[in-house]
Amino acid sequence: MGVLGVPWLYPTEVNALEVRAKGASLAMTSNWICNYAVVQATLPGVKNLGYKFWIVWGVICTAFIPITYLFYPETANRTLEDIDRYFDANREIIVCRNKLATQLSRPQIYIEEDERIAHVDEKAGDLEAGEKDRATVEEVA
Repeated sequence: MGVLGVPWLYPTEVNALEVRAKGASLAMTSNWICNYAVVQATLPGVKNLGYKFWIVWGVICTAFIPITYLFYPETANRTLEDIDRYFDANREIIVCRNKLATQLSRPQIYIEEDERIAHVDEKAGDLEAGEKDRATVEEVA
């Protein structure tokens, strides 16, 4: 296990629907460029520094712990709509101070919003069904 799945999964979760494919493409491009750089740097690095070269990669990976904590909102237990709502309402770069961005369980505010939308859609569906029933009765008469 590691962070290798992040460039494949995270961009599709956090980008808005309109730019989701472009964001994933950009993430994959940067991922493969970085993979190529790692492959090109590893052999000369190991030849020159021996086992100590792996400390370089360890430092880089460790540096991403605070970066991830500070700048990446949690996406577990969230729908894509929840993430869109979060980014619509919050424009701050540092997310670790925002409870909606860091809690692991799905925020109650998003659950209530989904229930409200479902209730509105249900009422709209009932109205449409009633209009269809009236139209059918009028056609028969």
